[in-house]
Amino acid sequence: MAEEGLILKSVKVRKHGYAITRKGLEYFAENSKNPITRITGILATVLEAYFKITKEKPEMIAEDLNDRLKALKEVLEKHSKLIE
Repeated sequence: MAEEGLILKSVKVRKHGYAITRKGLEYFAENSKNPITRITGILATVLEAYFKITKEKPEMIAEDLNDRLKALKEVLEKHSKLIE
């Protein structure tokens, strides 16, 4: 990937560091459209079913899941103008 200009690689005393380049970000964005579209559809369906069940039994929502759902909500709110 470094040879293709997708990442920058640095070596410091036996430690390798990597950073994604602008070209790498563009490559990722272009090549992740289909998988992200599919995964997002699956996630929406699963969450809808999960919330339907937990609506009657809210205690079923595990604390760690609740934390991750809050993080997901924050990401979606942060980028809401892109998805309107």
